[in-house]
Amino acid sequence: MADGDGPWYDELIDEWDKEHRARAIENGQVVVAMRMRGHSADDFDYDPRYEPYIRRLGLLPFVLQFKRRAPPVNHAALTALVDRWRPETHSFHLPCGEMTMTLQDMAMISGLPINGQAVTGRVSVGNWRERTADLIGVQPEGPQEGKADTAKVRHSWLKLVRGNTNPCPQDANDVVVQQYARAYLWYVLTKVVFSDATGNSALWMFLEPLNNWDTQYSWGSAALAYLYRQLDLACRRKGGTSSLSRFVWSLSVWMWERIPVGRPDLKNPLMENPRGNHDGLHDDDPYRRPTLAYYWEQVTVYTGSSHVRYKCYMNELDTLTAEQVHWLPYVEDRDFDLNEMCTRDSHLWRARCPMICFFAVEWHFVDRVARQFGKRQGIPIEESKEEMLSLHRFDRRNNQDISDWANKHRAWIEIWNQRDTLVQSENRPHNQSAYQKYQVWYADRYRLKLKPGWTHEEWSELVSEDPETAEGYHTFNTAVRDTRGAHVDYAPMHDEMGRELLLCVNDANVALSHPPGGALSERTLRSTMEKFKKRFHKMAAMLSCHGAQSSDVYAPGSRAARANKRRYVQNEEDIEEEVNEEEPAHQEEPTHHDEHEYDATHQEDHEYDVDAPQPSQVTQPTQGNARSRKGKAIAKTPGQKGRKKIWNTEFHSPEYPHQFMPAGMQRYKSNIDAEAEEASEEEEHEASKEEEHTLEDIVKRGRKK
Repeated sequence: MADGDGPWYDELIDEWDKEHRARAIENGQVVVAMRMRGHSADDFDYDPRYEPYIRRLGLLPFVLQFKRRAPPVNHAALTALVDRWRPETHSFHLPCGEMTMTLQDMAMISGLPINGQAVTGRVSVGNWRERTADLIGVQPEGPQEGKADTAKVRHSWLKLVRGNTNPCPQDANDVVVQQYARAYLWYVLTKVVFSDATGNSALWMFLEPLNNWDTQYSWGSAALAYLYRQLDLACRRKGGTSSLSRFVWSLSVWMWERIPVGRPDLKNPLMENPRGNHDGLHDDDPYRRPTLAYYWEQVTVYTGSSHVRYKCYMNELDTLTAEQVHWLPYVEDRDFDLNEMCTRDSHLWRARCPMICFFAVEWHFVDRVARQFGKRQGIPIEESKEEMLSLHRFDRRNNQDISDWANKHRAWIEIWNQRDTLVQSENRPHNQSAYQKYQVWYADRYRLKLKPGWTHEEWSELVSEDPETAEGYHTFNTAVRDTRGAHVDYAPMHDEMGRELLLCVNDANVALSHPPGGALSERTLRSTMEKFKKRFHKMAAMLSCHGAQSSDVYAPGSRAARANKRRYVQNEEDIEEEVNEEEPAHQEEPTHHDEHEYDATHQEDHEYDVDAPQPSQVTQPTQGNARSRKGKAIAKTPGQKGRKKIWNTEFHSPEYPHQFMPAGMQRYKSNIDAEAEEASEEEEHEASKEEEHTLEDIVKRGRKK
């Protein structure tokens, strides 16, 4: 298969990946931040008379929270997150592992019920207007001449006939109040959670489940399935006007809770009630209290150029470490009591099951994110790619001939009905060793856009109990994890780097103060080098520079990394062959380094191995970075004779900086240095033997005398 054709990663479906934003970025294409189409329902007045009916549906916690005004949205940060969404796994692929919004997150943030019937049924549009009139008391007008019947009403029309301009009469009977309550719920649900692509219309199919107040639906799983489907589509949109709609509000809160990228600052955090009054804030009724979304209601989102911030957020996510993530955010105490509905269905949070919302069937792959529940992360179950593709072909636009989704998806509904038996049984706590094994498996199959990671041994040493080794690293990661209201502050890291380097200088001065050749000097030097090793490991981890020369380091599953591996193996084989060859009697006179001017262009001409972008590098082409990474990825590695020639003419000089050489030349030089060192050791060994013989002769002569 030619480089660049077909799937680039083992577990990615090419039908989706060829259009994916991440693949476009990796290929050097410029993509821009998307528009997040999140909406509030605070423009439709709430009437307390609706409350008994909304409570019976189990939607009171959600309504009391989300009838309020939504916080501002960070379009650039959410776009950087969407870039990492994978339809194959329903998770965000991050350097630290997979993460996703689960049923736990949906319950804690929205207060929507998880337990209940699947939200699906008939969507026949034959008499939908008459049916709407029965449920809300007013019939929508027919379509304009020449327009198709879309089975939805505009939110502006709904507000006009059942909202602020025509509120529920004070003397209304019970039937009329129920009709107004349904209209209100229809508006809130389709404005905040189940919006259409435009965000300004209410789909008919979401009104029918509001017919019977006592039927308990799993609105939380339906909301998550609907959001998953939208993410599946949004991650493959690359146009300048691309957008993400549906329950964006909940996704923002999820990101702010767990990931320190684009996290806003809280407004007036020292005030007694910084977020404003909530209907049930001080209520004794546990189902009227706020949900977790209330915590992030009053925030200050960082503003500025969306294009610039988008690139910053991409780089921040590419260098995200597991220690910087809030894996268990909901164990923290809040300054208010949470709604009872947030935790009522906690026994279903870890159910590995299909979630259903009419046409959409989306799997809840909770086994892929066990660490989000504090559990041991194992190797996830492999999914059927054919099944995933088949399920994603069911949508509203291309299946308008299907009028009964409950019948169409009856097999999946049966599985959902067994949700209590599908809860994951893994109850062992998080284990770092197991997580390392998972990361090895994970990195070999998916696009992570990061450099090779640490081995278990390296991490064990890095985060050891030695305070000198671990303190600065943990302090930095904690500071990053708690960042709010700004980009990640790397100034503390720079200070830590300077402190560590000064300590190295001081230790080196102490070691060099001892006379060379003595036993004390040898011990001091070895002790100093051990300190250097620990400090350098810590600094490398802080800078996301990983031990790429370690033989057991796993490489990320990227096309560039695999190309590097092939070139590395070929280079090593070439070098081994050359070692066995007889050196020619005559070599060209090496050119001294100072006869050549070294610059960026010179380096790029010999850039044979391609690594993942450094944290400080831009991840998209700019005017100063126009050369495509794809072009570099397929650069031809020189043969053994070509490598010899380059070495002899350009790099064969003791003054030439080793770190500026191309990777292939570095390995070539390392091999030559190793041979020279081995020869030097043999000479020293022979000289030592001669000295021993000389000493023995002297001793023997002394004894004779």
